[in-house]
Parts: sequence; C-alpha cells; structure tokens
Amino acid sequence: MFTLKAENKRKVFRVCPAEDEPIMITFEIDSAEADPIVLQLRERQILVKDISAGGLSFKNRGFREKKSYPITFDLPNQNTTISTVLEILCISEDGFCHCRFDGLEEEASDKIHEYVLKRQKKIIGKKKE
Repeated sequence: MFTLKAENKRKVFRVCPAEDEPIMITFEIDSAEADPIVLQLRERQILVKDISAGGLSFKNRGFREKKSYPITFDLPNQNTTISTVLEILCISEDGFCHCRFDGLEEEASDKIHEYVLKRQKKIIGKKKE
C-alpha cells in the first residue's frame, strides 16, 4: 500500500531507475547560452537520479536554476524516445537539479507513467523477497 505524506505536494510519484537500466538525458545546448566548459560541447548526456511524469532530477554539471533546455531520453525497455523541454526549478544544497517537463506531450506523459508504475512494482517485489 502506498501512503502520501501531507507535506508532499507532488501530484505524481517519482522512482529511481534501476542501476542496470539507467535513463540518460541528452541536453541540446545552444553554445551562446552555455557555460564556458559546456561551450565546446553540442550535446551532453546526464544520468537521471529519479523521474516522474512531472519531471526528473540529476546531479548538476554546471547548469543554472530557472533555465530551460530541450532534452531527449529513452525509457528502459520501451521503444520510445521522448523529446521535451526541461526547466530547472532549483538546485539543492547537495547539488541535484530538480526539474519539471515543459510542454510534455500526453503520449509521452503516459509512457513515463507506465514506466514509473512498472518500476514501482519491481521495487515492491524486491522488498517482499
């Protein structure tokens, strides 16, 4: 059974990808907007810490709060590439960017919900073992 704490303001569940099935997001960075280290790179791949249909988080690698970036990523075990815009809402003290999807298509949102549900079931199954 899942419980939702009163202080949790999210309307969607987040899950951590399995270590053997990571989710990598690719940032398509405009060099005019990039930090000097990023300036030499046209694309970056970053490992996702957790994901929900509302957004995701990852370890900061020179990104800034309140900025938006076009991204793409594949969900493990699905034949789907998701393209959307990711808005970095804040960067926590421990160095993680907490982000929301901006303009995510309904079909993509459904695929993420499906992935999250399958992942939750796997996590619960492992806890029961």
